[in-house]
Amino acid sequence: MAEWSTYKEAALRQFKTDHASEMKNAHEGITAFPVKFELGLSPALKSLASAKKSNKATDIQKYKTNGLKAYNAYRQRIDDANTKKTLGTKAWTYLDTGLKEVHKLLQ
Repeated sequence: MAEWSTYKEAALRQFKTDHASEMKNAHEGITAFPVKFELGLSPALKSLASAKKSNKATDIQKYKTNGLKAYNAYRQRIDDANTKKTLGTKAWTYLDTGLKEVHKLLQ
C-alpha cells in the first residue's frame, strides 16, 4: 500500500497538469490547490504504525482516534461539490483512493 503522502503528491501533480494553462498566465489569476492538509494525518499514521509495532493498545487507540478526526475532515473537504469540481476528476480520484486506504488502516 502506498503512503497517504504519495496520493496527496499525485493529486497535486495531476492538478498542476490539469491547470497548466492557468499557471502560464499568472496575470489572469491562478487556481490554487483547493484542499489544505494541515491536520497531521501522515504523522498520526506513522505514530499508529509505531504503536502497532510496539503493541501499545492505548497509543494505538489514541492515534486511530486522531487519524479518524483528520480523515473525516479531509473526506468532507474533498467531497464538497465546489472542491471536487476545482480538483478535477483525476486529482479527486487520487485523494479519494488515498483516503479509502487510510480508512482501512484506521478500522
